[in-house]
Parts: sequence; C-alpha cells; structure tokens
Amino acid sequence: MSKGNKVPSSRRNYAYLAIGIFSLGYGAYRVISLYENYQKYEIQFAIAIGFVAAGVICIYRFFKSLK
Repeated sequence: MSKGNKVPSSRRNYAYLAIGIFSLGYGAYRVISLYENYQKYEIQFAIAIGFVAAGVICIYRFFKSLK
C-alpha cells in the first residue's frame, strides 16, 4: 500500500466514533427488544451482544487516539 492511499488519522478516528455509536445503539436496541425471548432468538441475541461489544471497542479506540 502506498503512502498516498492512507486515510488521514483524524478522519479514521471520527469513523471509529461514528461506527461505535451506531453499533452500540443498534446492539442495545436489539438486546432490549430480544431480552424477553432470548432463548427463542439465541443467535440474534448473541449477534446483538457482538454489536454492543464492537461499539464499545470502536469508541474506546476513538478516545484512546485523542491523546
């Protein structure tokens, strides 16, 4: 990969923030909506928890890069 094709770090950081907020919000919405029937929709519940985890990781990477 050449140096000219790299995304500037500020844009990449804001992409982490945007993806983190979306993932956290969508995952939380799905966890709340599936909570009562989590045994019936076990796979979807696990995917929703994965979205929450991905959101937390992306937001962590954004704040870690603000140093």
